[in-house]
Order: sequence, then structure tokens, then C-alpha cells
Amino acid sequence: MFMGWSPPERRVAFDNAKSALRAKMRAAVTGLSSAAREDGSRRACAHLTGLERWRRARAVMLFWPMAGEPSAEHAARLFGGTICLPRVDWSAGLMAPAAVPGWGLGLLPAERGVRIPGPECPSVDPRMIDLVVVPGLSFDREGGRLGRGAGFYDRFLAGLRAVRVGFCFDEQIVDQVPTDPGDERMHCVVSPSGVIDVS
Repeated sequence: MFMGWSPPERRVAFDNAKSALRAKMRAAVTGLSSAAREDGSRRACAHLTGLERWRRARAVMLFWPMAGEPSAEHAARLFGGTICLPRVDWSAGLMAPAAVPGWGLGLLPAERGVRIPGPECPSVDPRMIDLVVVPGLSFDREGGRLGRGAGFYDRFLAGLRAVRVGFCFDEQIVDQVPTDPGDERMHCVVSPSGVIDVS
């Protein structure tokens, strides 16, 4: 796509491609009705809990959904192990898992559209996490992921041995997500339609 272009031209074109896809995906999820989001979330959770990797996991890290994202609530309520959510340090650009007593419990009020575990929720060593359910604006069939641009998940997943599961609506799956070496790939992608197994 960018062959024959100078490095600065390639970078600009690459960044523009990411920005265009982000805008397209935001519009796609904004267009979903609340009923469609609820139904899609339930069906995606059914596929998530059907994964052997999920059934074998003792500790999983989920995410509290931002506007337009699917909710893993139905999967969380069926899970018998440790459920973690990201505790975000906005100033440092980092996040770490913290165990919550149940879905929606022990969370601080929304900050920047995200609810995070409160101080009473114990921190968990990332090496103890068996599976991470990862949000994104878009995914492809090779495990490529397009996030919101802040890099929290890419930094968190780098070097982590846990299984990475992209979790999204069908409308967010595209033929190819523009990625570079710093973008972490998923082992599989779960949507209401089923599971795309990459690894």
C-alpha cells in the first residue's frame, strides 16, 4: 500500500488510515440500537464462555465497556474464578489488573468514560492472568487490533503470556487493520457471530 513512498509519507499515510478506520468504526457502533448492543453482547458472551481457554482459566481480565462497546457482563456472571478489571493510571499511561468481588462491584465512578476498581480491590500480578478480554475499535481475521490510540493495552500486553481475546461487535471486524510492530495481536477474536481463531 505504501511501497515507493518515503518514510515520512508512509507514516502520514499509515496514521491517516488508522484515523479513518477509527472514525468509520465509531460511526458503525454509534448506529447500533441499545437492543442490538444487548443482544450482540449476550451472543458474544456465549461464544466467549464456550472457549476451552476460558473454561480452563483461573483468572481473567475483562473490561468495563465504554460507550458503544460490547459488555462481558453475562460471561463474568458465569465465571467461577478470579475476575479482574484494569486499574488505570491516566497520567502514566499504564494499567494493571485488580480483582473485583463481582461484575459492577467495587468500582469507582466513571472517569473518562471508564469505571475502574477502587482502592479496596486487591492488585493482581499480571503473570497470574490466564486470559485477557480486550476491547478495540476494530479487529481483523489475523488478530490485528485497532485501539483508541492511547496504547494502554499494547503496553500492558507486551510480554504477557496470557491468551488475548478480542471482543467486539460484528460490525467492527474488517479485512485488514493497519498495524505496526508496536501493535499487539490477538490469539482469537470473539463477536456475536462466533470465534475467529488466529493462533
